[in-house]
Amino acid sequence: MWHTKVDKVLINVSYIIIFLQMISKKIIQKGFLKILKTRLVEEFLSKEYSKNEIRCPMHLSIGQEAISAGVALNLKNNDQAVSNHRCHSHYLSLDGSLFAMFGELYGKLSGSNGGRGGSMNLLDIDKKHIL
Repeated sequence: MWHTKVDKVLINVSYIIIFLQMISKKIIQKGFLKILKTRLVEEFLSKEYSKNEIRCPMHLSIGQEAISAGVALNLKNNDQAVSNHRCHSHYLSLDGSLFAMFGELYGKLSGSNGGRGGSMNLLDIDKKHIL
């Protein structure tokens, strides 16, 4: 019984290896950097939120970084992205301004939405990110 489960895992792993060999190293590196950037920012925000300086509700996307990175890598120049309430990862993967994002979270005019939207309403028309 256990060997059939192992066989399925090995088959899945071999598919992943074949798929990764087909993708260029440059795309893999770009995706990894988007994932890493998002994870580091989200972990930082998790610590900052407990200090009660960020006044808006926050839904972190820790563990979901790869989805937004993959979507961002496949968007074309004229595409727009519509996100959900866990929009940090989408915003960051689309190369939204980290300065504008933090401004928005802290309710500052320098925020991506003038400090009015908070964590769940990040917006960057220039980067084609719409919530």
